[in-house]
Amino acid sequence: MTERPWSRVLIRFSEVLLLGTISCYDADAAPAATPSAALPAPAARPVEFIKDIQPILSEHCYSCHGPDKQKGDLRWDVKESAFKTGDHGPIIVSGKSASSRVIILVGGLDPETVMPPRGERLTADQIGLMRAWIDQGAVWPATAMVARKAGDKRNHWAFKAPVRPSVPEVERKKWPRNPIDHFILARLEKEKLRPAPETDRITLIRRVTLDLTGLPPTPKEVDAFLADHSPGAYERVVDRLLASPHYGELWGRHWLDVARYADSNGYEKDRPRSIWPYRDWVIHAINRDMPFDQFTIEQLAGDLLPKPTLDQRVATGFLRNSMLNQEGGIEPEEFRVEALIDRVDALGKAFLGLTLNCCQCHDHKFDPFAQKDYYRFYAFLNNNSGGRGAGRIDNPFGQTEPIGRSACRQWIQERRHARLNDLGRARAIAARKQVSYPGMGSLLQHHGGRRIGPRFPSLGDFLVEFGTTGVG
Repeated sequence: MTERPWSRVLIRFSEVLLLGTISCYDADAAPAATPSAALPAPAARPVEFIKDIQPILSEHCYSCHGPDKQKGDLRWDVKESAFKTGDHGPIIVSGKSASSRVIILVGGLDPETVMPPRGERLTADQIGLMRAWIDQGAVWPATAMVARKAGDKRNHWAFKAPVRPSVPEVERKKWPRNPIDHFILARLEKEKLRPAPETDRITLIRRVTLDLTGLPPTPKEVDAFLADHSPGAYERVVDRLLASPHYGELWGRHWLDVARYADSNGYEKDRPRSIWPYRDWVIHAINRDMPFDQFTIEQLAGDLLPKPTLDQRVATGFLRNSMLNQEGGIEPEEFRVEALIDRVDALGKAFLGLTLNCCQCHDHKFDPFAQKDYYRFYAFLNNNSGGRGAGRIDNPFGQTEPIGRSACRQWIQERRHARLNDLGRARAIAARKQVSYPGMGSLLQHHGGRRIGPRFPSLGDFLVEFGTTGVG
């Protein structure tokens, strides 16, 4: 058999490698450091997922393992995905941070893979927090925003009915006076804190009066409370304050902020508007302790109730709080749409507790609302008459849909002729009675020139003219 030259080379090369490996081995050398020895120590304090861990995941992990992108089919915003076992072992081993794949990667113990792969690495303190969270049981509470099943946005904690928790046990049994006190004291005891001493009666009546009415107590009210040592003295003060009209004035302003209430129209002109009856309705509703369902119905559809009262019609002022642009040369349809968008936004925030306006451009990432749902909601509001000054006029033709431009021009022209006739009759009466009509000359010049002169007014002119004076 002919010997091949290259076989001798391979054999010699193998011998060199073997000898080199043996010579590098030192039986007396110290053993290699364990993985946990190269990691930052776990934090020495209790660690909470929502407060301590979720911000780290959001900042460093969601860009690759979040709702928009899931590399390696891993999501750090979904509990079920984070606790699964990957190709290299379990991602999280509860109680054993050094054995958890996530700690090995963020700690740089895997020479081939480091997380996050780009951007800033986790600090030693952040790794210590994650280690402590895992060592303490890796508790991922059901109230966490990310604790939901992948793809089921309805499982979000905000859409679950609240469950009454059990009243916690406390060490100071005599301190609580009601169930809420048990929760406060339990947290104080957890933090190794003692309750503050009970305040004096002068401070107490001042606090509760300011809280419920926004006004300080009078000296007479303070003296009466100090002199009343009978049981229920404090409760009677609270009842008196709740019966005060100032209670609704103080607490009504919070709802008026939600409803975007203002006494002017906004935009460039910012002219005053007379919508104060709605403000008074809110104050009276709170003072009457109106049930919230009725409070909602009357503001959204008070005029559609059977035989609605004037108050119920006034309540729908909630839907009329949008800004009104009365600047000349505007496109009315543009600002009618802007007002509808504002109403959708206000309804979502006030009654649903949601920022629906995000869905104007895209589906919500966390809430169960799609862009299609937004425009369905928008269409519901778009079915009603916009009213004066909002791109629609008050139904002079008995129509329920928006009046067309040609019909609007016809109506404006008819109104011009009616105004000319009115001015003509007024001048004739003044001349007949030989009574001077103050300002008649300037008034006729104004209406005969700028408003009803040769130039036909645009729809914008019409809205500016009648935006605050009405068209009926």
